Amino acid sequence: MFRRWAEGTLQSILGAVILALIPGVAVTYLAHVQSVWTKPLLLGLTAFALAAFIVLAIDAIRRLPPRRVIPNVKNIEICVRDWLNNFQYAVKKSPVETAYFRYLVTVDSGTKMFIGRPKGDFQDYVLIRSDLIPGPQDLEHIATLTTLQTAVIVGNIRLELARHHVGYLNISIPIKDAHIFKRIPIRETLTEHDFVAAIEEVEAAAHSVAFVFALEMVQAGKLIDPQRDQRALDFGG
Repeated sequence: MFRRWAEGTLQSILGAVILALIPGVAVTYLAHVQSVWTKPLLLGLTAFALAAFIVLAIDAIRRLPPRRVIPNVKNIEICVRDWLNNFQYAVKKSPVETAYFRYLVTVDSGTKMFIGRPKGDFQDYVLIRSDLIPGPQDLEHIATLTTLQTAVIVGNIRLELARHHVGYLNISIPIKDAHIFKRIPIRETLTEHDFVAAIEEVEAAAHSVAFVFALEMVQAGKLIDPQRDQRALDFGG
């Protein structure tokens, strides 16, 4: 954005310099022939140059990109809410005692996640968390699996999450309070792009868990409701 501003300003200056060459040559010629119009023309051009400089300065200021809000621990909640609103996510307050602020966010695919700033050791981070809650039919599938099959599923899910560079907790069988998460450090270089990219990474990871589970169920021949499991294969059901 700053590069575009610099390029536009430079083009304006070059245009003004080129236009100034014509009257400059004229004044030089009149001075050479000692014309009585030399001084009046020179004064007029000086006034014109001053006016042109003012116009160029105003235009350069107008072209300046809007000032970016620098994130810090004091204004991070405002930044987070503005960024969420810019992408038109469904946002609902979900306060808890263990966080300075927390929102329940639903992205376009329907994936839900909690986004907030926790208290304690990680208070300098924004935490994005998505809970993995198996449905009744998922639990029926899991109950029919052998020990080896559950170990394969858990291993493949953990491997997929590692590929997405997200953290996880309680990814095991039986599933209890399982969730995936990503922490974003609150620092001056944090941008809306970085924040939304992290949301999309958690979203993709949540879908990958559904993919792995559904595919493993297909291989194990444990389908109970084919239509439901087909939806699970289509981005998490």
